[in-house]
Amino acid sequence: MKKLLFMLCFVFAAALAFAENEEYETVLSIGFEEEEGYVLGEIVWQNGWTGRQGRHEVTADTACSGTQSLNFNGIETGDYDAEYKFECDNPDGLPMHISFKFKPSENGLLRFYPFEGQGHIINMFLGSTQFSADAPKYMFKNIEPALDSNEWYEAGLYLNPIDRVVDSFYLGDCVFEDEYGYEYMEYGETGVPDGIAFYTSWADDKTVAYVDDVKVEVMLPEPACVGLLALAGLFFLRKRA
Repeated sequence: MKKLLFMLCFVFAAALAFAENEEYETVLSIGFEEEEGYVLGEIVWQNGWTGRQGRHEVTADTACSGTQSLNFNGIETGDYDAEYKFECDNPDGLPMHISFKFKPSENGLLRFYPFEGQGHIINMFLGSTQFSADAPKYMFKNIEPALDSNEWYEAGLYLNPIDRVVDSFYLGDCVFEDEYGYEYMEYGETGVPDGIAFYTSWADDKTVAYVDDVKVEVMLPEPACVGLLALAGLFFLRKRA
């Protein structure tokens, strides 16, 4: 009985350690740097990026890290998107974190969305004074004080592919989160995103925004905790035998 009680405590401690030590494996990292194969100029058709050409350029004007970033220039008419599809080995639907650094403009909004197949998981709209999203219901927040157009901010979201929900999403200190998460707008077979996109649709050709350090991560169990839980499992199997 004492051994059983000890092992139950052991398993409980391992489970707590697992819950408190979430670790992520990076499956995609883009810094738009020369060593990654990016050259200055239009990004569409570079390294697998697709979309409508015209307003998405790799630039050396500014960067959050390194020397290059992705620049979005507005235009009076027309919609422009830049998409990047990637492979993500996540058959079990483990939680994911998608993030990037954002340098806002004084006017206008930049739209970002992860997608699976043809389905948009969530549409995020990022600006210096407001932050909103469709997921699928529309949510909106004013950002106070306004973001500084000379500073870089992290934007991102945490996904739960199994339940097809966005657990939370954020821009700097502005965060949306809900106890039950926000349902995906649309999704494919797995709920795991296989692409990201940036989209511009402006009425002001003076609008400029920058993106850098794009990252997609998949949560992995703590190796030590997995070992403890496996050991506990073997113990119970032996007891049953």
